[in-house]
Amino acid sequence: MNIFSELLVKFFFLFSMFFLYSCEQGNPLNMEADILTINFVENILIQDIKVTSSTINIYLDTNIDLSNLTPIITISKGASIIPSSNIPQDFRNRVIYKVTSEDGNWTREYSIKIFSNFNWEEDFENWTCGYNEDFEVPLGWSSGDAGVAILNKFLPNYLKMYYLTSKSTNSYNGKYSAELKSQKGIGSEIVPSLMAGSIFIGNFNTIYAMSDRLKCPQFGAIFHYDGKSEPDRLTGWIKYVPGEEYINQEGVLDKNCSDTCSFYAILFEGIEPLNAYNVQTSDRIIAKAIMNGKEAKSFYSYVDIPFEYSRPIPKNVPLQMTIVASSSKYGDIFSGAPNSTLNIDDVKIIFK
Repeated sequence: MNIFSELLVKFFFLFSMFFLYSCEQGNPLNMEADILTINFVENILIQDIKVTSSTINIYLDTNIDLSNLTPIITISKGASIIPSSNIPQDFRNRVIYKVTSEDGNWTREYSIKIFSNFNWEEDFENWTCGYNEDFEVPLGWSSGDAGVAILNKFLPNYLKMYYLTSKSTNSYNGKYSAELKSQKGIGSEIVPSLMAGSIFIGNFNTIYAMSDRLKCPQFGAIFHYDGKSEPDRLTGWIKYVPGEEYINQEGVLDKNCSDTCSFYAILFEGIEPLNAYNVQTSDRIIAKAIMNGKEAKSFYSYVDIPFEYSRPIPKNVPLQMTIVASSSKYGDIFSGAPNSTLNIDDVKIIFK
């Protein structure tokens, strides 16, 4: 056998061994550990919920028994989940699910809470801790403080930020209001020059907290349209004191600008939530009720904002609605005045 033939035989031998080894190994195991969608055997939802956050709030405008519901949960390919899907659970309190990836190296916990008989009214008397966090949010609402909690994990103690949303005894009615406050940041890639306090109906997706913050708020909760009752007005009591020094999007002090708050509601179609990029501009929007900012005063005043419709509410399609409030109107682009403070109480959507 000449040298060329010997090398050729060795090459085919090594190639065959590599091929056999590759076949034995197969495709690499999946490392994803996600809940993808949720529904229920009891048909309490009109569509699957697409999961975008580890804290999942599900809103129902019907009064149902939450003590024995059977979830249908889809997860990443090859992953496992505890408790298992299709096992009845008591959803009167949060239920925690743990998903483990197919390769066994990754796990993720999901907290699911169902709000029954959700009627689009809020007096801010009931608060709860954010899941696995030490900040509080109004029960049934989300806030940007989940993002603050993540940022603080990377900051030394002297740079840690305070939470931007809190319950306050400075209320219009009852014991508490929601107090939202803007805070000056350090103007780095991690911490912007300004962060505004905010609350909203929906979920906060922490996956984007370090990469694309405007995708973090996932606005929207299921809205059941009976063909008759349409959102007519957004109302509430607000008190607002703007901060003295306005910081623009570039992080520069702008003496020609003053801060104002925001308060609005959006009705839209589809199962995908909206985010800070498109919550007021998406072509899926059906109606808006947006405060122009002039109504905000340094004492409690009543605001009554009509919904403006771009088209009739469609029937037999998935619908969602959200309510949003922020201490700085342009806080989504990190502009506003530190110490701007919005107190909000007795929020209600009135139907016609």
